[in-house]
Amino acid sequence: MEPKGLPAVAAGPEAGTIDDLVADAANAGYRVTPRTVHDWVAKGLIDRPERRRAGRSGSLKALYSGEQRLLFLHLLSARSEQLTVHDLAGVVIGVWHSLDDCVPTRQALRALRTWVGDPRSSKSEARRLARMHTKPFTEDPRLGTAHDRRELLRVVSDVFYTGRIDVDLLKEKARPIFEPREKYISIVHSRDETVVPDVETLVALLETITRAGQSVSDGTVTETCLDQARILLRYGAESVGMADLLTVLGLFALHPEALDPSLSSLDEPPCEVHTISVF
Repeated sequence: MEPKGLPAVAAGPEAGTIDDLVADAANAGYRVTPRTVHDWVAKGLIDRPERRRAGRSGSLKALYSGEQRLLFLHLLSARSEQLTVHDLAGVVIGVWHSLDDCVPTRQALRALRTWVGDPRSSKSEARRLARMHTKPFTEDPRLGTAHDRRELLRVVSDVFYTGRIDVDLLKEKARPIFEPREKYISIVHSRDETVVPDVETLVALLETITRAGQSVSDGTVTETCLDQARILLRYGAESVGMADLLTVLGLFALHPEALDPSLSSLDEPPCEVHTISVF
């Protein structure tokens, strides 16, 4: 979840108004309007500005922090490389996870809702998420047959679209990918992967990720949940992806008692926690 090419925030500009953001973009060669800024704020790509008290000449425009001005330019650069709003939301979450004092959790939560979207809104969106989460299984031609891989992708797409898991059907379609076991283990090891999942692992992770996506979409994931997920992931595996974040949020949704009110500081690791990223 590492942000790529983010300008150094330590040397960022001063806080500025929406006019400054538009001017920053113009100076960098991008044409944007205030409406673009407002739209990106709603999607969590930029944080909400800080309101100011009215002066003698009337109300003063709200201010965006210097870090947000830099982030805005970084996202505009990424957009010029054909990244979608979904992709840009992922960039924001990566910055939030990796850097302090740049992206607040309230913004990251809105960006996460944008990134997750609602796979139940369209079959194409459900298929996109299914392809992303099953890539190691459905895009390796050494696993099963082309028909086996298409069938697994179809069933997982239905899981995301309907929000329901037919465990028996999922196991039936996944089994040809994982068997024979010896061959599957050899293929996984050839990809330099240390974790060798099985059918049960796939089912459990899909249940967890599906629950996480639903919780994000319906607004039940709070800033506290997100902050605690970041703490666990920062002190967990060295390489962290979006699937890891969704897995932790899904576990919180399935087991709310796992939320620890005392776990509110990033200064000290609570314990050695390792998340397993299969997808």
